[in-house]
Amino acid sequence: MAVDPTVRMVTESFTAARSGLPGPGELIADALPPSPKPGSALDPVAASEYLTRVRLTLEALADQLAQLYPPDQWIWYTRRLSSDLFSGHLVTTQFADHGVLETLTGLSRNQEAGVTLGPEGRTIFPFGVEDLRPVASMAAVAVALSQTHSWIRRAGKGTEFVVRSDDLPEPVLDADLEGAISVFDERVAADLQLHWHPALELNASNDKVHHLLGVTMVLGQWPKVLAWEGRLLERRWIWLEGQFHMKLMTLDGLLDTVAVAGQSGTRWWKKGTPSVVALLQSLWYEATFMSDSVGKNVPKVGYIRRKRDLAEHFLDLTLPLLQDDLETVFPGEVPKSGAQVLNDLESVGPDLWPIQPGPVARRSGDEVSLDIWAASARLHHDLLIPPQTGGEIVNATAFRFERVVQDRIDKTPWVPSANARALTRGHLKLNGKTLTDIDAVAEKDGVLLLISCKNLPFSPAYDAGEYRVIRNVASTVDNGVEFWRKIVQKLRSDPTGDNYDVSTFDEVHGVLVTPHTTYSRDSQTLRLLPIDGLTVRAAASLGELLKALDG
Repeated sequence: MAVDPTVRMVTESFTAARSGLPGPGELIADALPPSPKPGSALDPVAASEYLTRVRLTLEALADQLAQLYPPDQWIWYTRRLSSDLFSGHLVTTQFADHGVLETLTGLSRNQEAGVTLGPEGRTIFPFGVEDLRPVASMAAVAVALSQTHSWIRRAGKGTEFVVRSDDLPEPVLDADLEGAISVFDERVAADLQLHWHPALELNASNDKVHHLLGVTMVLGQWPKVLAWEGRLLERRWIWLEGQFHMKLMTLDGLLDTVAVAGQSGTRWWKKGTPSVVALLQSLWYEATFMSDSVGKNVPKVGYIRRKRDLAEHFLDLTLPLLQDDLETVFPGEVPKSGAQVLNDLESVGPDLWPIQPGPVARRSGDEVSLDIWAASARLHHDLLIPPQTGGEIVNATAFRFERVVQDRIDKTPWVPSANARALTRGHLKLNGKTLTDIDAVAEKDGVLLLISCKNLPFSPAYDAGEYRVIRNVASTVDNGVEFWRKIVQKLRSDPTGDNYDVSTFDEVHGVLVTPHTTYSRDSQTLRLLPIDGLTVRAAASLGELLKALDG
């Protein structure tokens, strides 16, 4: 199916509108604090404080710009702009810049009804060059902010800076540190796919109930994406030009965790999170059994615009079907009506640091735009149980990560034998003393890979590059790698213990696995294991490990 003609028109006007406007560099220069003076040295903590002042100034400018259009008009424009317009050295750059732009438009509190040009039933906002100038200005602020975010995260990794008069502070040259940051950035860019989430079963089949129907943004100038005609249960698949891949998920991870650990009266979720879940579950029911339009509209632009009373109607129809699961994971805080869900979603986001999009529902008179992309993006962060929650619910999440790692390994060519798998059953003992327990194993052609699982969540503080948090996570990983290296050495020197035997393997190696790529500058942590035909580091994300094992 052909791409919406307004996409080309909006893109052309946006490109022309950029001409003559202040660029990101000029905006950054205007946002620099008056002190400390140029030439001043900044340690990582002082640099973070200095850059935070720049960030706040740019955010204030974005807030002013956001009021030029109502929220639904902003999203109509931005969803017709490809992320390719923000492409940079790494793929993460364009996702970050585009994501910041989307988030900043959510600051709009303008409740005026925008002037539309489309025929009855279709929304088309004015898209001339002058109409797109506010969008182009906001995009420049977004790029400036994204650059500032990058520098804040560099400070969190230990970079020192020198203040400049007309630009962000200059990093002090430290070859080892810069090398470690470059390695980290490249690893993150190569490992964008989410392979595991403690609360969600990702890429779920459509033979279950209570799915969540979400989306992920794709690269390219409106590439072909999978969609469907009619209702989802009919499976009438088509390809059309769009910006989003549809994604089926379930709450199985969270339900399993709660079944094992219980809630113990602990409220770990954010206000509005139950309504985000309800929206995406309701959308699956609507797409599967009720609506003929979701399969074409959502893959194109990632949101649905409809009359508010109709949105409430669909939610009211489906909420009773979701009640039991929602009450299990969010006891006492399940929305009771479609109106309550929409009211909650209007207050979910945006978060400016670290960046999280929103609001999920953008109201305009008697209509509402339901941002499925924003809901999906927030879901992955807002369903993480914070470690400080403590108790059995956190421990149960860690145990589930170990099971998932082994399950994923079992689907690769490195599926372990019964002999290797036996190593995961209980603590290994030597001469009456406990050595350790093995979380997961992989095996191929006489090579045994012993895996230590560290369920280190991708917390908001880590995402924001807080120096203390980055340092503590790196220390945890580095210490874990060193401990695991010593365990492997012990097993090599004493291959037969009280309750284990690894003498039948030609090689024994160890790797520490985390859910996400974590930063470290330690050479032992970053080293590649000396295994022929396998490229994996001593500490790797689950995605990196699976990519290596799959060859």
